[in-house]
Formats: sequence, C-alpha cells, structure tokens
Amino acid sequence: MTSTVISKPATRQLFRFDIQGLRAIAILLVVIDHMNVVVFSGGFIGVDVFFVISGFLITSHLLSQLRQTGTIKFADFYARRMRRILPASFFVLIVTTIAAFIFMPPLLRASIVQGAIATALYVPNMLLAALGTDYQAETAPSPFQHYWSLGVEEQFYLFWPIILFVLWRVLRKSRRRLAIAVAVLALISFVLCIVVLGRSQPYVFFSLPTRAWEFAVGGLVGIAASTGRVFGKNSVLAAVLGWAGIAVLMITGLIYTDTTLYPGFPALLPVLATALVIFVGTNKQIFGPEAGLKWKPFQYIGKISYSLYLWHFPLLVIPQAAVGLDHPLPVWVKVLLMLVAVGLADLTFRFIEEPFRKNKRITSVRPSRTLLAGLAASVLVVALTAAAAVPLSNFATSSGQSAASGPLTVPPVSTDYVPSNMQPTLEGAPISTSEIHRDGCHIDSNDGTTVNDCAFGDLSSATTVVLFGDSHAAHWFAGVDAWADNAGVRLLAYTKVGCPGIDVRVTSRNAPYTACDTWREGVMKKLDSVAPALVILSYSREDPLASTGDPERVWSQGLTQTRAELPATTKIMVVSDTPEFNESAPDCLSANLTDALACGAPRSSALDSTWAAAQKATTERLGGSYLDLSDYFCTSTECDPVIGNTLVYRDTSHITEVWSAKFGSVFGVEAEKILH
Repeated sequence: MTSTVISKPATRQLFRFDIQGLRAIAILLVVIDHMNVVVFSGGFIGVDVFFVISGFLITSHLLSQLRQTGTIKFADFYARRMRRILPASFFVLIVTTIAAFIFMPPLLRASIVQGAIATALYVPNMLLAALGTDYQAETAPSPFQHYWSLGVEEQFYLFWPIILFVLWRVLRKSRRRLAIAVAVLALISFVLCIVVLGRSQPYVFFSLPTRAWEFAVGGLVGIAASTGRVFGKNSVLAAVLGWAGIAVLMITGLIYTDTTLYPGFPALLPVLATALVIFVGTNKQIFGPEAGLKWKPFQYIGKISYSLYLWHFPLLVIPQAAVGLDHPLPVWVKVLLMLVAVGLADLTFRFIEEPFRKNKRITSVRPSRTLLAGLAASVLVVALTAAAAVPLSNFATSSGQSAASGPLTVPPVSTDYVPSNMQPTLEGAPISTSEIHRDGCHIDSNDGTTVNDCAFGDLSSATTVVLFGDSHAAHWFAGVDAWADNAGVRLLAYTKVGCPGIDVRVTSRNAPYTACDTWREGVMKKLDSVAPALVILSYSREDPLASTGDPERVWSQGLTQTRAELPATTKIMVVSDTPEFNESAPDCLSANLTDALACGAPRSSALDSTWAAAQKATTERLGGSYLDLSDYFCTSTECDPVIGNTLVYRDTSHITEVWSAKFGSVFGVEAEKILH
C-alpha cells in the first residue's frame, strides 16, 4: 500500500482503460434509458459522463500543447475534431434522413428536413431549445434528437481552445491561476444553469452556456492531473473513492426519472462522480475501478460507443413511428434493434471512424483542406436535404373520397378514411386553433404572466361570461364564442398554456410553474372586480401536479378552493376534458389515409373515467354544472379522429377550431339553464 499523498505519477499511461470503460457505462445507460426500460430510468446521465470525459481529454491535450509550445495549433485541432466526429456523424445522418422519409408519417417530413439541416449545421441543440422540447418526457421524438449532445460538444470544441489560449497568456502560464479561472467559469455556468432552470428547462438542458460547467469540471481534472498532484500508485483510498464514483453513477442512473429536475443540482452527482473516477485513475490503482472497467466487453463497447450512440436512437425511433405510437415496440424487439445497432456501430468504427483517424493519406492532408472539406460536407448535406424536401413535400393528404358533413350526434359517426373535403386539412391542422391564439389573448408562453383584457361577443351586454383555464380551455373558445355571439353576452377569455384555472400547483418541464401561480392570482383578482355571471372552467388532466398526493383529491380540492375565491353570485360550469391519444392524430392519419380508424383509441384509454367522475361529483357538490361532452367524441368503446368530414384533433388532445365551433348550441343550452 502506498501513500495517498499526492505525487507526480511514476509513469504516464498511454491508454486510459478506465476512460474507455466509462464510455461503455455512459452509452449503456443512454441506450437503456431510450429503450424505456424501467431499470436505469435515469440513464440520461450517460451524456453527462461523456461531457466530463470530453472536458478532461480536450483540456489535457490543449494544456500539453500550451506547456510545450506556448500556443495552440488551432487549425490542426479543429481538423482533428472534424475527422473524429463528422464522417460517422454525417454518414448516419444521411442514412437516418432517408429512412425517416421512407418509414415515418409523411406529415413529419417538414420537421425531418428541419432536424437534418440543423444537425448538419452543428446546431441541433439550439433548434430543440427553440422548440421547447422536453427531452425527458418526449413521446414522439425526432430521429435526430440525440444529436443535441454532439451539437453541444462541437460548440464546446469551437470555443474552448480559444478560451484556454487567452487564459494561459493572460494568467502568465500559471496552471494554478488557470485552474482558478476554469473553476470560476464552471461556477458561472452552473449558477446560470440553476437560475434559468425554473424559467426554461429546455434551454438549460440543451444549451452550451448551461452545460459548459460539466466540461469545465473535466477540464479541472485535466489541469490537476498535469500538475502531478494525483493519488500515489495503488492507493487504497484512491481505489475506494474510484469505486464510490462508479457506485454513484449506478445509483443516480437507477433513481433518477423523467420527472427529475434536470440538469441542475441533480447533475452534480454524476458529473463529480465521473470526475472522481477519472482523477483517481491518473495513476495505476490495482484495486481501483480500472480493474472492472478493463473488462473486454466494456472495452469493446467503449471503443464503438460513439458510433453506437449515433445508430441506436434512429433504430428505436423510426420503427416505432412506422408501426405507430399506439403499438409500443416489445422489449425483445428493442433488444434485437440494439443488437443491430451494435453491428452497425462496429462496421462504422472499422470502415469510417478508424480510417479517418489513422489513414496517413487522410491525416496528412493539410488542416486547412480538412476544414474546407468539413464545411463543404455540411453545405452538401444541407443542399441535398433541402433539394429532396421539394419533391417529398408533394404527398397525398386524403383518400380521394369525400364525406358528408352533419350535425353533432350521440354517438358520433366516425369516418374510416381521410376525406378529400376534410376540414381542416391535415396540413392545416396545426394552425386550426382559435381567435384567442391568433390575436395573442391566449398566453402561449411559459414565462408570460400578463392578464390580457380580451373581450368578445356583445361588449355592451350586462351579462359577462368568462372562459378560464389552460390550453384545454382555450380550444373550446370557438364553441363558447359562437354561443356568446348568438346570445348577446360579453365573453372574457383568460387562458394560459399548461396553467389550469383552478387552485392547484403544477410543474412545467419538471420545474415549479411559478409563472402559472402569478398569472392565476392576477386572473382571480380580475374576476373579483368583474363579478361575472358565469365562469367556464376546463383543464387537462395531464397537467403535471406538483403535489404527490392522490390526483383526484388534489384536483377536487383545487376546484373547491377556486369556487370559494370566486364572487358568491358567480356560477361555474366545468367542461369535461377531451380524449388523449398517444400519437398526434394528423401525423397518424397522414400514414393511414384509407384506414383512419387505425388512428383511434379505445375509450377506456383515451378518457379517464375515474378522474372525470371525481370532477363531476365535486362540481355538483359546489352547486355548479358539469358539462360532459365525451359522448360527442366517442362511442361506448372507441374514440376516433375523424367524424363526418371534420378532423377532430390537431395533435394528441387539442381539438381543432372547426370541431370546437360545432358546440356553440351545446354550450348555449347548458349556459341558459345556469343563467336563467
């Protein structure tokens, strides 16, 4: 046993078996997570492991250059990165794009083109952040979504050499000062991560500024290792700490879930654990983690981990999209697909990765030419994708057969094909929202707290009715407004995305939805002064509750509290929630033009009868009216997406404006009973 004090390593390892093993752990965690296996539900921490490893290796390499030459060969560095990353990345990108065009629903082609181009331009993470993608809860992801981490890494590789070079020069080539400066940068990035997390989880998850601290932690390990202040060879303490780091990775992978507020404080554990494993492995530790990480299967998986990361996700996403989200792939099919991914990764490593890294004819090319070739490849992929998008955008959007229009009926008369006269069309479905969406009255921003004064109907009427709630209240606007216009009443609309009108605390993208609380309080003050004759409430049962209690009880208590806060003279009407589907109805229908019923869902799964019964009982106990519209959407057994010649849904649960407008008379009958 040797001293744990820190001394210069006796020998420098030419190859870090422990890091290769860490790569294996990281990719296996990510793959298991994407397979939606209950075990290792926190497998997304594998990406954090990759970030720390990258920060360590790149910083160590650049610092070695700075110490030996006083400068960095920037062109050479960027050329090496391009040869390492782009060939395999672009090859898989091209194959994935072709497969997605062939097998995924035609209506998704525009988003496929968008994702492919963003990936070719090294900014897929920025696109996902701009779209507000919830990576941990996404049920219908893009086949390029996993490229987000490569986007972050590529952006890190672009800026980090410049930052290190400037710091090295400004700090007079002092590694101690450099370490302090990098630590400060890491702290700034981490604080930014924490501060912004409550406002925009997608931005924090996908952006370099809020992820840079993870790379910087790896960089600090690289700086520390370069000073020789490492654990002595075969240190027992080092071995214990190393295995503790592995244990933390396993435990966080097991206990973290898609509801974990991530990144942020929870990300500290896997990041610091990875850094610890790397640091203690700087010198040989015979009893340390390297003993296990050196296992041949780990070394093999680690070797092909980059290509495996590229292949595994489209092999899970595209087949699932092809069969439909209503038919989840069995675990055994996913296992077979991952075995295929391993085979493809092996071939990609042998015939693409290795030649571009080691073939002398390639590596001897001047860095400037390599950089130009890399940029040209990006432009070529973008051009080819954009060119392919033109003919591929011309696809059939109906069966060619028309359908009769008719009034609302109970039960509804479903149409088993996509009518040529369907309203709205499949392409028009996403924008078939409502007037309050188009004029900005509906707050479609998570950060928005403004209480908009939007009035409709007869503005001079002495009778005021309010539509209040989340987007599932907003999608009823067309129907309520049709009645208000006809009845001569004043209609006020207060709706905000993901924010139910009743007094419950909800989360947004795994963060406390404080903007919702602020907005709701503002609306309640407004209602207290307006004293409307009727408040129409509707809200999604899928709004994520912050409370861990019984959902039916929490919702019922929230409704009770809201009723108590409203003016005594105000009546309430609660409208039942709409059916929920696993897959966007327009997307599914675009792949099933002659079999629209394939995009339906059993009533038992599309509706939550227990939740609805609790809401009905609470509403009636409070003297309100519960308007259950479920029988207009579903038969006794099925809920289908096309009724008559009307497309009912514009996504998985929001109804189209055309369908909503049909309910004017239904709202009128119920409202008249309440008001008179």
